[in-house]
Amino acid sequence: RNIGIEKEQMLANIKLDHQRELEEKETHILCLSSKLTKQNRLAKHELASYQKHAKKLEEKRTIENMRLKEELKRTQESHHEYLAKLMDVLETTHQTREQETARISAELLAVKEEKDAQIQVLKMELKNLKRKQ
Repeated sequence: RNIGIEKEQMLANIKLDHQRELEEKETHILCLSSKLTKQNRLAKHELASYQKHAKKLEEKRTIENMRLKEELKRTQESHHEYLAKLMDVLETTHQTREQETARISAELLAVKEEKDAQIQVLKMELKNLKRKQ
């Protein structure tokens, strides 16, 4: 009977040891679970922070792109306006030169014709003078 009681006590002690060990492991699991939950919350918070930061950067990039596109558009418009004015000035200058050239040519032709006529008159007078002599 002593052996039976000893076996029962040994079994009870083993059960008690296993129960303590089980409780320690459960406590350890709860502790790890708590830490994991905290880390999970921190990770979610950090992720949200990164997403917010990324969204701000995206907004800044979009605004900068819009500003640059608008600036490019204004530059192109200004270039087209300048080119149109330049072409207008060149055309006007060209027309003015052509008109001036035509006017001077006409004046030169008129002077030439006048001088040719005077030469003809002088030749006629010279001929008449030679006949009279």
